[in-house]
Amino acid sequence: MWSTPGRWRRIGSVKPIKSRLGIAFIAGELWLTLSLHAAGCNAPGNSGAVAAKLFGYFLTLPYLLWRDGKQVCQCMLRILCRSSGLALALLLTACGHKAEVVRPNGVPADAVFVRGAKIGWWQQCTAGSSGKPVHCQIWGGTGGVLVDEEFLPYDGGPPPTAGELKIATAPTIPGPDRVVLSNKRVLLPESRFGELKNFVDWWNGKSNQPP
Repeated sequence: MWSTPGRWRRIGSVKPIKSRLGIAFIAGELWLTLSLHAAGCNAPGNSGAVAAKLFGYFLTLPYLLWRDGKQVCQCMLRILCRSSGLALALLLTACGHKAEVVRPNGVPADAVFVRGAKIGWWQQCTAGSSGKPVHCQIWGGTGGVLVDEEFLPYDGGPPPTAGELKIATAPTIPGPDRVVLSNKRVLLPESRFGELKNFVDWWNGKSNQPP
């Protein structure tokens, strides 16, 4: 009774089915997670969640490999190859819809959100009168005031006019203590001008020693 080959085949067939379902889920999730993270489509602050998911996948995959060996490898290769087109489509769709940034209470409507490598800041500048320095305010992502004072041009030139005060939203040198305009001019807070000027000099290759 228990040695009937057909019975064993029916019982044994459950295991490969479950394995394939598990592999399909893990492979698909792993492919999409890595692709989105590499393309920078994750909202700021999600790195910890991504790391936790990847850690879970890498804990699960060795178990499946140990349990089913060659079948798992073959199945994963088929799944990844067949899902590459879908993953690419999802990737392009997700990257086309960046996570909307919520303006915190207390941040003026004309403040611009500036993206950094991981987080971002809100910035607003007002032109001074009769050649006086511009006044800028910088808020953190939660609305806390980080800087509120007069800013001086890094290049030593005249203060920008009201028409030139267009803040770049994705500057090449982002930071919570500087303002980069769309015309590439950099503004630094007057209270820390010397310190931050040394940093920008080093960033631009004008100094060999980091500040």
